[in-house]
Amino acid sequence: MIKKAAFFSPYLDTLGGGERYFFSVVNWALKNDFQVNLFWPNDKIIYQAKQRFGLDLRAQKIKTSASAYALLTQGSFWERIGLFDTYDFVFFVSDGSLPFLYSKGLSLVHFQVPFSKVKKGLAWWLKKKTIDYFIFNSEFTQNVLQPQLGQVKTMILYPPVDTLAFQNKRTEKEKIILAVGRFDQTMQAKRQDFLIEVFKTVSKQTTNWKFILAGGTTNYDHWLKPLQQQAEGYPIEFVVNPSWQQLKKLYQQATIFWHAAGYGVDPLQHPEKMEHFGITTVEALAAGCIPIVYNGGGLSEIIKNGDNGFLFSKKDQLGQLSLEIIKEKVKFSNQTLIKSAQRFSQENFYQKLNKLWRARSN
Repeated sequence: MIKKAAFFSPYLDTLGGGERYFFSVVNWALKNDFQVNLFWPNDKIIYQAKQRFGLDLRAQKIKTSASAYALLTQGSFWERIGLFDTYDFVFFVSDGSLPFLYSKGLSLVHFQVPFSKVKKGLAWWLKKKTIDYFIFNSEFTQNVLQPQLGQVKTMILYPPVDTLAFQNKRTEKEKIILAVGRFDQTMQAKRQDFLIEVFKTVSKQTTNWKFILAGGTTNYDHWLKPLQQQAEGYPIEFVVNPSWQQLKKLYQQATIFWHAAGYGVDPLQHPEKMEHFGITTVEALAAGCIPIVYNGGGLSEIIKNGDNGFLFSKKDQLGQLSLEIIKEKVKFSNQTLIKSAQRFSQENFYQKLNKLWRARSN
């Protein structure tokens, strides 16, 4: 019997970390011989995801449905209510609201954003009963949302990282500090402006070190150009819209990794502006980079201060910690860094999905 799986996310075209998570679940479904239906207007998004994320998506086995996407996003209540009833597996990314997921199999709603206020609209309580599990990408996201959702079945399913693909075969690292994140004004700003200012200070106390910022953008003039102007005169480089292979090479070359999303944000007022998890930090660990990341959001679930990197809270801490590493006052074992990334491996991710599926199937 053919198994059918339906997938929907309102954020697919941003192709960020949350979308890598989404397409990793798609990949799981393909590996488990599901017929995959993607509720999206066109096929182009599949090929873009293959290029950006390096996933083995078998595009010929994925069907996109513009009509289902239109009904889900613009249709009436009655048109939407039966959209999923023929599917054995449903994976739905929430925008803060809940769908009706009447399906004959396993239905999952994924919250990748810790919304400060969930949209409790029409038939909220009835909708909850059609969902088997609420899936969160971190403890941070769960802690924000669980009190709002009430008594429901939940699971933390950390984003998957192909940790083996990032492992460094190079014997020597280079004098590079790396930051990876979109240059657009996403919900959780990556604060490249802050990082550039810190590096300006660090560069005055070092020799031959450079700072590389890598990430995608859809609006060069509005977001990227001001950052480039801010960096003029310093050994700062920008790698825009890098391929999967380019990113892996950068991680493998870099000695230090910076992440500052959430800096300057009140997490109680705006939890959605914090880093919800931090996939790039895990990638950095897997490649043997030493992470120095902001102590907030999901980042503190990845980095244990002093064990596999550092957490900073103040601006001067980021610079000071970086200089200690640069001057070799602090060292980390390459194997310690790599091993700490394995907790968030693709294998663990797929095993948890398999366990959910087997439990529901039985």
